[in-house]
Amino acid sequence: MLLAGSMLSIGLYALVLGVARRDPVFVLLALTTVTQVAQDMAFQGFLYRYFLPQGGDFIVRAPSFFSTLTAGAFTAMLMIFACLDRLTLWRWLYRAMIGIMSVMALWVLFGDHRVAALTHLRLITVFNVIWVVSLVDGWRRGYSNARLSLLSFSPGCFVLFWRLAIIYGLLPEDWLADTAMAWSTNISALLMLTLIVAGRSRELVREQRAAQREVLQTRREEQVRLANAVDTRTRELQAALIAADEANSAKSDFLARISHDLRTPLTSIIGFADLVQSGGREDADRGRIIRRSAHHMLAMVNDLIEYAGGGAADALHVAPVYTHAFVDGMAHEGMSLARKHDNAFLLDVRAPLPPLLAFDAKRVRQVLGNLLDNAAKYTSDGTITLSLSAAPDATRADIVHVSFGVEDSGCGIAREDLPRVFEPFARLDRARRLPGVGLGLAIVRQWVERMDGTIVIDSQPDVGTKVTFTLPLRVAREADLVPQSFAGPTHALPPLDGTGYHIWLAEDSPEIRQFLHDELASLGFTVSTFGDGLALIAALGNAKAPQPDLVLTDHMMPNADGLAVARATRRHWPDVPVLAVCASPQVVAGAGSEGEGSERGYDACLLKPVELADLRNTLARLLDLQRVEAPTGEVEQAHALVRPPRERLAEARQLIALGAITDLMDWSRDLGTQAPQYDVFARHVHQLAQRGDLASLTELCAPTQ
Repeated sequence: MLLAGSMLSIGLYALVLGVARRDPVFVLLALTTVTQVAQDMAFQGFLYRYFLPQGGDFIVRAPSFFSTLTAGAFTAMLMIFACLDRLTLWRWLYRAMIGIMSVMALWVLFGDHRVAALTHLRLITVFNVIWVVSLVDGWRRGYSNARLSLLSFSPGCFVLFWRLAIIYGLLPEDWLADTAMAWSTNISALLMLTLIVAGRSRELVREQRAAQREVLQTRREEQVRLANAVDTRTRELQAALIAADEANSAKSDFLARISHDLRTPLTSIIGFADLVQSGGREDADRGRIIRRSAHHMLAMVNDLIEYAGGGAADALHVAPVYTHAFVDGMAHEGMSLARKHDNAFLLDVRAPLPPLLAFDAKRVRQVLGNLLDNAAKYTSDGTITLSLSAAPDATRADIVHVSFGVEDSGCGIAREDLPRVFEPFARLDRARRLPGVGLGLAIVRQWVERMDGTIVIDSQPDVGTKVTFTLPLRVAREADLVPQSFAGPTHALPPLDGTGYHIWLAEDSPEIRQFLHDELASLGFTVSTFGDGLALIAALGNAKAPQPDLVLTDHMMPNADGLAVARATRRHWPDVPVLAVCASPQVVAGAGSEGEGSERGYDACLLKPVELADLRNTLARLLDLQRVEAPTGEVEQAHALVRPPRERLAEARQLIALGAITDLMDWSRDLGTQAPQYDVFARHVHQLAQRGDLASLTELCAPTQ
């Protein structure tokens, strides 16, 4: 029993190794050990004594049954461990032996026990011979495990032949009862199991180490290959980087020159347009149109330079926009483009538009500008129409779907060419003689899709083309305009002296009310402010209140709107002019409406966002004010003002030396924003930069002695 326990321990150890390492040799060895112990216990009577005391047919069949299992498991283990499966003869012979043992096991269990047991003994004799011969052949072929298996199996084989000789009557039968016989069988089996377990473990360790060495060698070779590849790629990248730096430097120099050459004349145009506005001339409105168009062109030049420099801004900047002021600006631009080829321009607003909408005004202006430019380019002596309509969203009350349409009566596009018009650099046959690179409609579609819109094109040859895009836009409020601002450069405004004039101001937005108050007060006007129209109307009933010279009112206010203010004002003071600011166009009293009295409406109306130049020109016209002369010696006055630190002046001098007018204007705006104490100085720099007066700028920014 001590030997049987040792064998079971080895079998359990082999089973654990087999499962852990997924090795079939250890699993088959464990099965061989267990069945050998079971066969020996059945042969010695221990199975009957300890496990099946009730007896039965299985007690008689058990020795032969477990013996067949042992022989089958041992055969399978030996074939794999001794590498006999590499040889075709032994592989098929061993498989046949395993199949025979499986059939014998069933025969022993369910067939004639005596015949099956006798057949089993004869087969075991033949198997022993085959095992020995095959292991000798494997040893001869150099299979190390075949030699180990033969040496470990020899004692057990000798004992097995000894027992078979006794069974066949070649030796005395009483030797089977000898204890030494049982011990010799178990000892030989234990020795064989120990040697095979040790040999298999050593073999697996060798295989594992060999695999580790192979993996390490593969890693070393891969590391060397990667290191060589990285070195090669690094050298290539360094060479490419040097070439790219040289090309980028050349491109930067080229873009700097182009930027200067393009921006300088535009800043001069903007500067002289400001002078036209500030001079109080009758064509001041034309100066505003010139400046707006020049600013639009300057923005496109900036985008082009930025895109060519590799830093094109792709982000959308959505902000509240005065809808009608935006449409008015696009209409002026479309009118200017239409005149190029003697085209008529029509603006068709088919539905009431919300006063304020939130969208990226720059990108929508770019899209409409491209469409209007295309319409003007391909149309002569025809008509160009800009149409707008709005429809509420079915699910959200704060969203409207605004459709922008640009229609012309030009040459049109053939049906087969329509799918190509939005492709980059696509040039149709009729467009080859005209300037352009074919990016206009591609950019249009790109930005419309970025704004979650849709675009369609409908065209017929020799009839005309209509491009319509629809954008979902959010309805905004004036309170969303943070910070509140008004259009127009503050340094080039018509100078007025409002001393002695009293203005009543009604505005419900605190920010706009404060801004207008400060602007009017800076011109010398005495300003009385009211939070809404109702408060101003209530003040009209105060007999002690002095009569105003002008009433300035917002059109849309709660409780009482601007028209109610105008009617109430005229009931008390018919001769006091009423000026309105509004987000949508309003009817203005004409020359023939004097007899209508209190019902004649506003005397003038300014569209938001208010152009300060327009505000001053309108005040001068309504109040018949004389414009004061602009002070001279601006540079000398600026020297007496608070000057920025030495390092900021050095930055300005570098920009002046380069002739970077636009960058200098940006520098002045940043200076006034970051440091309000230098705002007046920054305004002087901005004014001189717009005029292109480099000599005065050099004197203004010269270092102090």
